[in-house]
Amino acid sequence: MPVAWADDGANRVAVVLEDRAVIRSDRAGEHWKPVVETLRVTSLAWDEAGTLYLGTDGQGVYRQAPNGTPVELTGSQAELAESRVVAMAVVEALEQYGTTVGPLPISITGTAGGGG
Repeated sequence: MPVAWADDGANRVAVVLEDRAVIRSDRAGEHWKPVVETLRVTSLAWDEAGTLYLGTDGQGVYRQAPNGTPVELTGSQAELAESRVVAMAVVEALEQYGTTVGPLPISITGTAGGGG
């Protein structure tokens, strides 16, 4: 059963499997190819250009270009090095700056179930 998945609203789909390996399809699930097996991926997001973003458990945010190149760490990730990225949103355009920003990670830190 998938741990997480994301689609681009067209033909691209990515899935995090139970063993945290990530696979992707650029043909609406007709054919699958591996993305990465060595990261603790917890969330996925696509941008309009077809770049796949992978949020991780304490390893930062990675991306894979539309052509399927190997994943790479995005920007300066010091603030996310110890965080678990549980959801991401890609903001496509900021009119006032005329640029694209993304993904914007939402991280949860601390321990689960720490009631009181």
